[in-house]
Amino acid sequence: MKSGTVRKTKSTKTLGPTFINDAVTEASKTAEVLKEIKPENFIDTDFQGRREIARRCFTREDLHYHASNAIDRCDARIVKDLRAAVAAKVTLSLNEECLRARLLPAEMINYLDYTHLLLHTILPARAAERITGVPASILIAEYKHFFGFFEEEPEIENDFFDAGLRFASPEASFLEHAVRLATDKAFEPVWTAAHDPAECLKELRRCEVWDDDTRLNMVGSIASYHLQKLDLHQTARTLARLSA
Repeated sequence: MKSGTVRKTKSTKTLGPTFINDAVTEASKTAEVLKEIKPENFIDTDFQGRREIARRCFTREDLHYHASNAIDRCDARIVKDLRAAVAAKVTLSLNEECLRARLLPAEMINYLDYTHLLLHTILPARAAERITGVPASILIAEYKHFFGFFEEEPEIENDFFDAGLRFASPEASFLEHAVRLATDKAFEPVWTAAHDPAECLKELRRCEVWDDDTRLNMVGSIASYHLQKLDLHQTARTLARLSA
């Protein structure tokens, strides 16, 4: 359940229907575009260049293709094994029984909930990070703030960031949201500092994409659960503040 408000930015509105294309893209046309601009170059271009790549490559039909191909096979195998080991999340009633019987401390139960959350979000978050450079820790912390510990499915199929659209997979939803962040001018200082965990958190604390309460909650989750340790290695980027 939401507990904060995401700021609707000018750049998000600008991408609009061009970025989220409801029309069916012809396979030949998509292949032709991808020959010209590869999504992996997204992490190495300036702000204006990132916007152009988003417009041309990340139509709604392409999101699942790119995201699913960005999932590391070794990661996927390990997550599958971990899900089998963890099996199911702790229910509210079992949580209360454990606390009453003093069988597990509240902190440990909380970590079990977080483990369950991570096993459902780490693969799509990392796939989005590989393509856009938006840290997986930020995507996971934002999802957790607005929707909790994966307690219920989104009202719209695979719409994990409340875009109001149906997505082919969780990976597509995470990538769509990461592209929106990476092409938002207000998020650029955070994106640029992603290679430096301390500086990235510093920029996140004052990023105007989210309201104060949301930023505080996200930073708290990232710090408390050491989520930045889940991020992929990133290299320094040159800040290019070009007019949109």
